[in-house]
Amino acid sequence: MELHYFDPSTLPRRYDIVWCRFPLDDSGLPGNKLRPTIVRAVMRDTESPRSAVVVSYGTKRLKLGYRDGVDLVIQNSEQLDRLGLTMATRFDLDVLQRLPWAEEFFAPPPHNSQIITGCLNDDQIERFRKKLRRREELKQLGRTIS
Repeated sequence: MELHYFDPSTLPRRYDIVWCRFPLDDSGLPGNKLRPTIVRAVMRDTESPRSAVVVSYGTKRLKLGYRDGVDLVIQNSEQLDRLGLTMATRFDLDVLQRLPWAEEFFAPPPHNSQIITGCLNDDQIERFRKKLRRREELKQLGRTIS
């Protein structure tokens, strides 16, 4: 598959919400559904336009009482609007993928003209970091995250 890379100057930043055809299988091909994702890292290629982002996908399946202790859940209507999310969303921190910053993977959602629709605020970033620390604690205790 030939990719059409975006200009590296348009790369999102860590903690941005970007809309992505996140692959939910091992094919490496874009998924069939546009989803919100949270940027966990950015890789800028200074030699070419072949930059990439590491993202975790968002889902409307909140699994409250089950996954909210280890995943980031956004459900406040004001925060949803600020982030460009149309419904309460749980970002599944178990699953992350490094994806090329290319048209085949990233596109604006139907409700917005931008691919990048928001950025976590300081409180949300701290909650995100706490979730990651909690995950590490569970792993060190030999507990599975499920």
